[in-house]
Amino acid sequence: AAASEGLTNYSVLSALWIIPPPLRAICQADDTRIQGFLYPGHVSAIIGLEPYRFIAEEHGLPGAVTGFEPVDILLSVSSICDQKLAGKPDVTNTYTRVVRPDGNPRARRLMDEHLELKDARWRGLGRIPASGLRFREHLAPFDAEKRFDLNVDREGEDLPGCRCGDVLKGKITPPECPLYGETCRPDAPYGPCMVSFEGACLAYYKYKTRI
Repeated sequence: AAASEGLTNYSVLSALWIIPPPLRAICQADDTRIQGFLYPGHVSAIIGLEPYRFIAEEHGLPGAVTGFEPVDILLSVSSICDQKLAGKPDVTNTYTRVVRPDGNPRARRLMDEHLELKDARWRGLGRIPASGLRFREHLAPFDAEKRFDLNVDREGEDLPGCRCGDVLKGKITPPECPLYGETCRPDAPYGPCMVSFEGACLAYYKYKTRI
């Protein structure tokens, strides 16, 4: 819309990352202790199920696409347990009211038309090739990173003492991080797993008294 209207005072800083590359990085890490995955329903509504298939086929890990209601999560955990018991890792969809197996092809076509892959830095996991998205050249005038010469990578460096990467790899639970609940709390977040609304540390802190 901005391009069609000829706007020159409008720019966007893209914070679009894609999920399969970091999942692959976690699976390939020598010290990972992940035993299964709950795949995000809102992402899967766009990309479908196939991008996760390599996790079951190459790494033998079960997974299920889930929604965000408690019953959605319980259904997905049940599906993962069933896969483990049967010894048949798969990618199941327990969020069928929103997610189709092929996702949203029209949305993906629009993304492919206007966005391209770039290397991106993930806190706790480091730089992962082709895991972020940026505007294609025809939209470059609206790319704030280029327009204002922003160093986004510098801002993505890991924070001293933060063990978010170990949480993501399943090596520790959030309370095992020395910053958890002290230096790092929801009202004063320090690490990315506490900053993000979907972060493991924030969820653990929020629901710890109900577990």
